[in-house]
Amino acid sequence: MLEPKITIEAIRYILEDCGECDKLKIIKLLYFADKYHLMKYGQSITNDRHIAMEHGPVNSLALDILCFNDLVLHEDEINYTYKLLKQTGKYTFIANIEFTKKLNYLSESGKEALDYIIQRFGKMSGFKLTDYAHRLPEWKQYKELLQGGIRSKAIKTIDVFSPIDDNFDIPEDHIEESKELFSGKL
Repeated sequence: MLEPKITIEAIRYILEDCGECDKLKIIKLLYFADKYHLMKYGQSITNDRHIAMEHGPVNSLALDILCFNDLVLHEDEINYTYKLLKQTGKYTFIANIEFTKKLNYLSESGKEALDYIIQRFGKMSGFKLTDYAHRLPEWKQYKELLQGGIRSKAIKTIDVFSPIDDNFDIPEDHIEESKELFSGKL
């Protein structure tokens, strides 16, 4: 089940730490945090669907939130988004400091995953993050389709468990256990 308020708070959490960010950077950091959380804990931070797009894998609902998509979001979720996020340009956002409510939906392990990813990738631009995302196996499997004109392709969550380098720093045996936990085999 999708949890829009968790995703909204995760976006806010990124913005509080990184300052003003463009949509591309936010989307990539959130995807990487979700990937890290899946590999470490066997569950997603947001329960979002992952999709491959031209600029790499993304969390589908996060993209809808940053586009204020009222076809997907309920009015209360859009209002919550406006309370926590402030759009500063067509594609840029900051944390709305006028609304200082404590984040109630984001878990401690979600915050830990976001902190880890922000520390590793937070200084990179959206385009550098896209270059990195294009190295991920879960995106590479759809590269030709996306370059051939397909706009997006659903990524199976089980495919997100693919490490590519030391940036995620989780031992392979731990990832396998997390994958089994996610699959219900543990």
